[in-house]
Amino acid sequence: MDERAVDAACMELKPEFRPSLRMCVGVMRTMSFQTVPAWLRVQREAWHMLVTHRDKHPQFVLTQYEEIARVINTHRSDIGLDSTSDAIDVLCRSGCNNFAAYEPNGPRMSGYLCSPLVSLLLNHSCLPNAAFVYMGGMQIVRALDDIQIGDEITLAYMDGLQPRDVRQKQLSAVYFFDCTCNKCCGESARAQVDVLMSRALGVDGQMPEYLPTDYVQPPAIEPWVLRVIDMLLAHCQDGTRDGFDQGLLDCVGSLPPRNFSFAAYTHWLECQDDCLE
Repeated sequence: MDERAVDAACMELKPEFRPSLRMCVGVMRTMSFQTVPAWLRVQREAWHMLVTHRDKHPQFVLTQYEEIARVINTHRSDIGLDSTSDAIDVLCRSGCNNFAAYEPNGPRMSGYLCSPLVSLLLNHSCLPNAAFVYMGGMQIVRALDDIQIGDEITLAYMDGLQPRDVRQKQLSAVYFFDCTCNKCCGESARAQVDVLMSRALGVDGQMPEYLPTDYVQPPAIEPWVLRVIDMLLAHCQDGTRDGFDQGLLDCVGSLPPRNFSFAAYTHWLECQDDCLE
């Protein structure tokens, strides 16, 4: 593959579409190889088994895919692609079969990845027992919990720290299914915490207590965040999983939405942004 030709093709697109073009070209090239190693042959077979949901993608997404495909087709001979590959099919297949990837040493989401075999074998959960990390050129499925023989291994296709309504909308819009995982539909303490965390601030829009709002300096994490952490630690002394979850539920339930919710955290971030402007 001529990287200079790919670079030239990328320059015809908006920056946010260029990674999709590179991914698409890479997949199309891989599909055209006559001889591949066994591991890649398995991935290639898995790729063809993924569902495209081409008829379900919203029109604005298909319009973006069509523009990327148009540029690829314009440069097809320079890039070294055959004339039979369908770029839009590749983009649709990747777009609804990727999942969240995380940094190796923390909970922060670093992007999205698509591994065809993993996409076929592992389903989504907003409270997964495994995560997909990217280290040194390797894609690794890392356990987040003790997984017993016979247990289903699940990944988060998106950021599971988002409020429930945001997760549900994104999963429906991007992956075309309604999530029924234990966090979304269960009765466990963790599921109840998820409901409480999704509370709105209220009609008065009260900001978290103890949050500096002079907009001169970025809001300090003290004392708001540290106060919440102290309360969490006080309620979560039980070392067992069930005890910790119940303590977490008791703590979150005792705090008003203005102090401990996704909305409160978002408000805190917005205050920081206002200070930095």
